[in-house]
Amino acid sequence: MTDNIIIEGVNHDGQKFRPSDWVERLASILSEFGENQRLKYHHSVMPCTIQGVKSLVVHKQMQEDVPEAFEFIMAFAKDNNLRIQEDRRTKPR
Repeated sequence: MTDNIIIEGVNHDGQKFRPSDWVERLASILSEFGENQRLKYHHSVMPCTIQGVKSLVVHKQMQEDVPEAFEFIMAFAKDNNLRIQEDRRTKPR
């Protein structure tokens, strides 16, 4: 069992989810501007591309730390029929 959940930018029918910037929009919910005036995502979410698919990695601890945000993100994924799975990657990220 891993500490992360991956939300893929494809639905269960294999169609790409639109808009294409959905990952950044969703991750920015808990973002803030750092001292260098650059956007800094919350440590529990990480937008990335996995095998060519835009995805959002969500740390399971977020459910304890920020439950409302975790529930919102998971509801968004379910409402949009996005694939949700355990992070099974073994290589360092």
